[in-house]
Formats: sequence, C-alpha cells, structure tokens
Amino acid sequence: MNEIRDGQPDLFRFAQETFDRLREEFAGYGLLANPQLELRRGNGLMCYSDLGDGNIYVSLPDAKGPLQALLLRSLPNYRDDQLARFFRLLLPWGIAHELAHQYRREHRLYGPMWKEEQLANRLASAATKYRLSPGDEKELRSLLEQVIDKFSWQDDASHNDIHSADNIVHELNVYGEIPADIASTIEVMGRVFRLEPGELIRAHQDLPLRPQGSLADRDVDRHTSAFFGEYSPTAVKYMLFQLGWIFQDLCSREQHYIYEFVRDGLHLTWPLLDKIEPDDSEPDDDEVVACFSAHQHAASVSESGSRYFYKRYRTHLLRKMDRSRSAAVGREVSSFLEQLSDGHYDGLEGAARFAPSRVQHLFPHAIARNLLPAPEVAAHLANTTDRRLWLHTVMGKEDERAARTLNRIVTLEQAPIFRPLPAETLLELGHSLCRVLIAEGDPIILEGRANDDIYVLTEGRLSVSKRRGSTDVTLGFISPGEVFGEMAFLTRHLRSATVRAVEASECIMVKSADLRFLAYHQPSVVLQIARVLAERLEAN
Repeated sequence: MNEIRDGQPDLFRFAQETFDRLREEFAGYGLLANPQLELRRGNGLMCYSDLGDGNIYVSLPDAKGPLQALLLRSLPNYRDDQLARFFRLLLPWGIAHELAHQYRREHRLYGPMWKEEQLANRLASAATKYRLSPGDEKELRSLLEQVIDKFSWQDDASHNDIHSADNIVHELNVYGEIPADIASTIEVMGRVFRLEPGELIRAHQDLPLRPQGSLADRDVDRHTSAFFGEYSPTAVKYMLFQLGWIFQDLCSREQHYIYEFVRDGLHLTWPLLDKIEPDDSEPDDDEVVACFSAHQHAASVSESGSRYFYKRYRTHLLRKMDRSRSAAVGREVSSFLEQLSDGHYDGLEGAARFAPSRVQHLFPHAIARNLLPAPEVAAHLANTTDRRLWLHTVMGKEDERAARTLNRIVTLEQAPIFRPLPAETLLELGHSLCRVLIAEGDPIILEGRANDDIYVLTEGRLSVSKRRGSTDVTLGFISPGEVFGEMAFLTRHLRSATVRAVEASECIMVKSADLRFLAYHQPSVVLQIARVLAERLEAN
C-alpha cells in the first residue's frame, strides 16, 4: 500500500481513481452505469447516493470531526495517521457498495432495504476483498473490531444480556472447547447482530480471526458522548451494521464474485439449455442407438459435441444394464463406466462380457455396424437438450442457447479434472460457473488468504509466486486450460502462493461448496484433482 497523506485532496483523488477503476472493471461484466453519474464530495456517512441528482457522494474526514473521524478519535490510543489509513482501506468498499445500488435502481429492481444492503455488500466484497494484502486485511480487521467493540456496547440496551452470553463463550475458550480466535469473532459478531452465541459457534467455527485480547474499556468517554449526541441512533446503527458486515466478510473463507452480482442481483443471464435431471426410467433401444450414432456423426464436426453424445450414450447404456441386473451389480458397473475416458470402446467391450444378453446389441461393436443416418437421429433423441445440441452442432441449426451450452462444455473440458465427468454433470456445472476477469498485475489468489474455490484459466497468463522474506519469488506460470487452487480445496489450508495476472486474463471459477457437493455424487472428481496435483508436484 502506498504511503497515505492526511489531506482531503489526496483522499478524494484516491476516491475518484477508485470510482473510475471500478466502473471500468464492472463494465467488463456488462454493468454500465449512467454516463452522467459523478462522484462528489459530501457530508454524512462515508459514501451515500443522492436520489435527487443520482450521484454518489463521499464524505471525507476533517478537523471538525464528521461521523467517521469522530468515531475513530473515540478509540483508545488513537493516532492521527489511523484516520487516513482507515478511509483509504474502506473507501473502495463504500464506493462499490453505492455503485451496486445505482445498478439495481437503473434496472428497476430496487426492493427492501435489507435485501439491497446484502446485494450491495456482496458486490463491494467481490470488487475489493481480493485486492487487500494480508497485512492490510489484518490492519482493517483490527480497526473494525475496535470500533465495533467501542460503540456497539453504548448502542446496546441489553448490555448485561450480551455480556452474560460472552461469558459462555469465554468459558468454552478457557476449557479448550473453542480456540481464542473463534471466541473473539463470536464476541464481535454477537454485539453487532445481537445473536445467541450458540448460533454463532455453529455458523462461524472456521473464521480465521486472531485473538485480540481482552475487551476494550467500556466506559463512555467524552468523544463517545459527543458521537452519540451529534448523530441519530439510526445513523449510528446503520454504520455499525455496515462495519459489522465488512468485518464478517473479512473473517469468512467465502469469496464473492462480480459475475454473481450480475447473475443473481441483476438477473442478467445468458440462457443455457436446460440441465438434464436424474431419471431412473429405462430408455428405449432407439434412444441408446441415437446417442451413439450422434457421437459418431459429430466426430468430424465437434470433438466436444462428439464426446458429449458418447457420454450420454454411456449413461443410457448404464441405465439399461441397471434394469437388467441387481442393484449391487449396477453400482459396480456405474463406478466402472464413470472412470472410462471417451472413446475407450475396449473398456465397454470388457463390460459387455458380464452384461445380460438383452443389451448386447447396444454395445459399440454392434451399433457401429448399424448407425442411424444423420437426418434420422433427432427423431430418436427424447431429451430436448440432446436434440437441440445435435441440431446445432451437426445439422447447423442456429440456436444461441445451444451454442452457449456447448461453449461452456468446451471450457470445462479444458481442465483435466472436469473432462471425464458425465455429460449431465457438466451441464449442471455449466449453470453454476462464474466468469472472472483479472486485470494485468491484479491477483486472483493471495498467499495466506483463506479460500477454497477452484479456477481454470481460459485466456491470458498468470504467475505463481511465494513470499520469502521481503521478496516475492516466482515459482512458475499458468497457461490456458490449466487448473489452479485445487490444493486449498483438498486441504482447506490457507493459500500457499499468490497467483497474479501477467496480462489481462480470464478464468472460470467453481465454488468450493458446489464442487464438494459434486464430489459427493461423483467421487471420481476428487481422484482427478489428486492426479493433477500429483503431476504438478512431480514436475516440480
């Protein structure tokens, strides 16, 4: 972080640069604000929008002590340089927060305040958290904890009840039931959100906050009295809730993404073909033959399309075999087939040896002699997604949804860990992918940060580095198609290295929670991740 001077002009210049940078970054995701929107100086909370003129205002500290300055000066051991530092760390969050409100209003989606604040905080987190160095994050968390600790007690009418609840947390800590870092987190969040300690213990057991020691002095000094005398309880509560949200987000392993706000907050989606829901019914023979025929015909047109239909054929064949054998044998066959790579007909021929006679004619060697002609395939594809992909991929029919769906499959299959997955699983993953744009020089993963998401680079080039003493040592580079972030997914440890864009780059991201759910249903994905990791370790 560059050295910060205390003057308002320097902070406002920083705020303007941040405002311009965020608008440019958001535009890359299709978020276009009103061209007339301006950032102006204001008075009051740090950042706010004026519904009258539609602009965003930023309130900066001065000698008279606006809300934030008075708040910080109320802290024990206050230093003048803390004020500018506090603003420098929080301004990007506040500006991104207000831009989120602007986007929602422009799309006529503005609703209940609580919902709007949650959506705005997610975008603010997505745009700012990944840029904070571990040192900056630690410093900001410490400042936030002091502020929340000081003022939530003054604002809380049920002081004794919360103090009693904190004693329970301390008791659990003393007896080794919860570590000191979690106890500290529970204390702070309990004060802000008025939650029972049991709820917080269940919800936040993995928050990586370091213990801050004993609670700050709760006596209300003259600065605190002035603070609550000058500003309404509503303004104070609003600010405490905002600071609490930021504190919670900094402590969380979860990383938010701009694309999620675009998709979930503005409903700006690019529709895909429907996912294929699980179906235990037995497919008819014609559908099995049609999928294999589609696989063969698509081979000369689209490698991914051909592979998709081969996997769909494999799924149908498995269901036929499940209906013909006991459930136990069916599970074994399922596990066997899921491990096959596309085109490994010899593996399927091995399965044919223990398959019942009534499905023998549906194995590759038999169907290959009697393929359906291409014009007849669509009539026998019962699933709409299969049919539309076939018509677009092989028959040349224009279909934007089919084109986008195939593109998602192609993107996923660049990664070795996703390539062997069943077609149905790839379709499901395609609906949950997040697109992540990384400007040259920006990080996507920071060493020491807690986050378990997995990424696949689709465009550009990334560097991998590790901090050794005061120097960043480059360990290697990541090229398109490579997976990264898988080690933290497996171990749930802090990130072991920093990944930064050498040039403007683009990734797809799969949330840790989505991938863990997938691994439960498709254990082979964990084996693929382990294989990729082992190959990387061996290469190094």
